[in-house]
Order: sequence, then structure tokens, then C-alpha cells
Amino acid sequence: MVISLKHSKYIYFFFLSASSLYSIDLKQITIENKYLEPSFISIDQESQIDKINLAEKISNSVMVNQSSLPTHSSIISIRGNNFKATDYYEDGLPLYKTIHGYTDISMYRANDTQISINPGGGQGVYAPSATGGEILLNSKKVKSGFNAEVFGTLSTNDTYLNIAASQKSNNWYVKFDFNTYNSDSYKLSNSFETTEIQQDKNRVNADKKQFDGSLKLGVDISANSKLSFKVSHLESDFGVPIQVYDEPSNPFNENANYTRVEDKALTDYWLFYDYKGSDVEVSFRAYYDKYQDTFDFYTSPEFETLLFPSSTYNDSRVGSIVSLKYKNTQTQSSKLSFRVDRDRHEQDINADNKSENYEMMNYSLAYMYENRMIKSLLLRASAEYKNQDSKKAYQFSENESNYDDNSALSAQLNGYYKLDERQNYYMTIAHKNRFASLGEIYQVFPWDQPNTEINPEYSDSMEVGANWKLLYDSIIDMSVYYNSVKDMILYEDNAYRNIDEATIKGFEFHLYNYSFESNEIEFSYAYCDARDNRGEKIVQTPSSKLFLQDNIEINSQLSYIASYLYSSSRDDIYNSQRYTLDGYGLADMELSYTPITAFNVKVGVKNLLDENWEYAHGFASMGRSFFASLKYEY
Repeated sequence: MVISLKHSKYIYFFFLSASSLYSIDLKQITIENKYLEPSFISIDQESQIDKINLAEKISNSVMVNQSSLPTHSSIISIRGNNFKATDYYEDGLPLYKTIHGYTDISMYRANDTQISINPGGGQGVYAPSATGGEILLNSKKVKSGFNAEVFGTLSTNDTYLNIAASQKSNNWYVKFDFNTYNSDSYKLSNSFETTEIQQDKNRVNADKKQFDGSLKLGVDISANSKLSFKVSHLESDFGVPIQVYDEPSNPFNENANYTRVEDKALTDYWLFYDYKGSDVEVSFRAYYDKYQDTFDFYTSPEFETLLFPSSTYNDSRVGSIVSLKYKNTQTQSSKLSFRVDRDRHEQDINADNKSENYEMMNYSLAYMYENRMIKSLLLRASAEYKNQDSKKAYQFSENESNYDDNSALSAQLNGYYKLDERQNYYMTIAHKNRFASLGEIYQVFPWDQPNTEINPEYSDSMEVGANWKLLYDSIIDMSVYYNSVKDMILYEDNAYRNIDEATIKGFEFHLYNYSFESNEIEFSYAYCDARDNRGEKIVQTPSSKLFLQDNIEINSQLSYIASYLYSSSRDDIYNSQRYTLDGYGLADMELSYTPITAFNVKVGVKNLLDENWEYAHGFASMGRSFFASLKYEY
């Protein structure tokens, strides 16, 4: 690991702030809740510093690389894999993916969920998991009686408010959740040198407004079966920040066009059913999602004159998943899952008064087998058959489209060995496929070319890991992985093609230490070598990431957190030109005060050292910001 002298002062800041309180006599805490199954990483939201949406909540994990698309959507890549290869689940229900094949995780606030990351080495929710892994959101248990919570945060860049309430009796419950977010702009670092396009420190065209809410009803049909229904709705509109450099690779260097995503809306209707008997478990999930947005290009920041005709996207998804888990014997169990869904995309172009329609059907059948051969050895095996069938494509007849009845097979084998109460080991091998999305097959944008002969990309993966509980109240998680991806789907010459192969290898190390009373220390480091068959680095993938955090309980009412995230340099491609982005280090601090159990106030600063940094070439990120938050529970 190499850390430049540029960041040495940041590490000095962290250890100075963390070590200054070690001498205080505090109550020793337990570490049993940190002793987790290998290959899964749980996100402790309570110890995070002013993280609002799902993208922010998982960004400090060293295995996760966060970025942003031109549409201002937040995306992540796990271990350098394609961001479209990651699956997201809430209580076993897959989150909505756009026509382009990704989930915009900036939309999800995840206030009432427990978050865990399966980087690929663990068994999937319904099927084999490797390549891009999974992000799992599991709802927290509803408390009896009436409960309410109000949480608000105000920073120098934005405001956020959350109101939640629930009522639970013996066999039913109702939950309500509402969020609103507003940001007129955000400030860049004072170290940022202004450009012709970005002429001051207030980020150009970076406003965002969003509100969302949900209502969930649940009932216990019997002692063994539960039924629930959830409806949620989100609306937002925002400007899309543009590339800040006035250079030949920037299409806006002569006239900075201003782009907005207007009237963005997502409505979800979800149904959950679970039955749990002594030897049999049945799970059923059904979902219907409606998505809409309008993507407009303007000629000036006054947003009055359109550069191109307005275009509105109306998408929908409907589907269901049923799974059956049963015990073969006392030491063996099986799980059978079947999923089917239909994705539709409709694009209305105002100038031409026409509508472009696309439709895709997806099917999958998966089998998972588990065998605890001896008390200390657990084996898991799984296989999944998938089929993707194009049913409708604008300007294509059935005979013209070659993308029909595309199928693939995935498989995974896991072995977990528990040597004693202090040592766990595991090994996994996997073969995984990813189908092209509708947006990768057909020409959604007028400048794109369709490719109806595109093949699924597939990967072969291996991972070995261990979990050790050491003396002096310490836990170590470590994993080593290797992933070979073939037929990668990449964008080149205005079309998506199978044009590349890649090798992704690396290791991850996590140390959790509780030797000092009422003091939790985390040290995490990840190294990733991700390259295509030409030796070029996979873009937006740093070779090294490091995370340090110290969480100190000063007394029963007052606590303090300091954290530091370092990311090494990374490559990026903008308009077919490759760039190298500088590494960066972000230091955050927070002081939390709880005068009574139901009330909490926090104040702090993010990017304390005002680092000038960017996820992608020409897209400068936030500088230093101060925040204060209040939380009241009833």
C-alpha cells in the first residue's frame, strides 16, 4: 500500500483526534455482535456521519467504488465489476432497475432497514451470487404499540427531513414513512481552480429536490404465515452538473448546455407473503413498478429555451418470485425459486408526436442445496437457469430481431469451516452471467445503434476468506478473490458490444478493535487490480482504498466519531479520451449528544480538510460542509 505525502497530514489528524481520549476510564463493550458470517459485510448506520441516502451509507465500504452517471444517478461498483452487475433486494424483493440496467441508489433513503453487502462470495438471496454481488436491505422489526420518529438534518449544502410512524397490535401493523430533500447547489473546495464553465465555487446546475413516502400494512394470518403490502412513491427534479473543463473533449466547451431531469417519478406496489413451518418455508413476492422522467436540454441557465425536443420516458415492471425451502434431513435443506418479470419501456418524443416501445420477458429457475456435513463444516451449492426474450422492439419485426430466447446458466459452490469459536474459514467458486439490458440492445437514444446479437457477459470467480477473533478484543476479516470476466458489454462507437475481457483480483482486510473502554476502532483496506486484456485499468476503480474510524463513548450522553477515507488514483474515460484522476482523502467528524433517551442532537463537519476531489473526470465533488441534525423518538 502506498499513500502519498499529500495525505500524510490527514492520517495524522485522524490519530490525533482518536488517541486524545484514550485515557478516559470507560466501560468495556462487547464484540459478539461483530462476529459475523464470512463474506458478508454489515453496515452500521448508527455510527455513520450524516449519511442520508443508500449511496452515501455504503460509500465508506472499501470494496465499494461510487460514481455518478450523466443523468446524475448514483451508482456503485463492487470490486471493480460492472455497476449493472450488482443486484439490490429489500426484504427479498428486487429493487427497480432502469431500462439501462442499473438501480439509482441516490433515491433510496433506507432509514428503516439494516444494510449488508454480499460482495459475491456469499450465497445469493435466490440464486448463485458472484461478479457484482448483492446489496441487501432488511426491514427492522416493528415495535409494539405506537411509535414515531422525526429526524432532520441541515447542512451548508442541503436539508433533509424524515418522519416515520408505526402502530402494531397483536397480529397486525401499519408503517408510514415520509422523506423530503432539498439542495439548491453545493459548494466546491476552496482549492478548486475556477474554469470558463465553472466560474465560482457554487456547482453549476447542481440543484435537486426530492420527496418520497411509503405505507406498509402487515397482518399475521396465523402463527406461521404473514402477509404484507407496501406502496411507495417518489418524485424529484434536478439539474445535471456538467463537465467543468473547457477542453476539446468537452461537448459543452463552446456553449455550456444545461440539462435537467424533470418530473422524475417512481411508484412501487409490493406484496409479501411468508409461511414458516417446522420443515417447510414458502416465500412469495409480487411487484409492479411505474417509472417516468423527462430529460431536457436547455441553452442557458435560465432554463427557458430547449436545445433539443423534450422526450419523456414511461417504463414499468411487473413480476413475481416464489420460493420453497424444505428440510431434506436434519442436516440438509433445499430451496427452489422461480422468477418471472416483464420490463416495458415507452419513449414519447414531443417533436415527432410518436412513441417508441420496447418489451422484454425474463424467467429464471434456481435450486440451492445446503448440507451441514459435520457440526463445523457447511457446504452450499446452487444453480440457476435464466432466459431473456425480447417481445417488442420499436422499428423491429420478429424476423428482424435476432435477440430472441437468450439463455444462460449460473452456478456457485460454497464451503464454510468453523475451526473453533474464534476462527471461521470459507471458500467459494462461481460462474455468473449478466444479460444485456433493453437500453444496451436497442437504440433508446437517437445517436445510438442497436445490437440485437449481443451476448451475455459471464465471469468465473474464486474467493477465499477467514474471520478471526483475537485476543485483546479484536476481530479480523480477510478475503482474497480472483474474477475473470469474458464478453464484457461495453459502449463503443455509439453501440454496446461484446468487445472486451477483464481480470479482477485483489484482497480486503478489516480489523475491528475494542481494547479501549467504550471505544470502537475500525481499520479497513482493499487492494484491487482490475484490467482488461490490453492491460488497461478498468475505469473508476482505484487500486487502493483505506478507511479508518474511531467511535468513542465519552459518557452515557456524549459520543464522538472521527473517520478518514482514502482512495488512490483511478482512470476514467471521457469522450473516448483516457484520464487519470488524483487520489483523495476525506476526513469527517461528529459530536453526538443524547440528553434523554428519546432525543439526540449531532453536529459535525464532512470533508474537514476541504479536499478537492472528483469521482469522474471534470465532475468536481463537494468541499467542506458543516451539518447539524436532530432526532426525536416517541
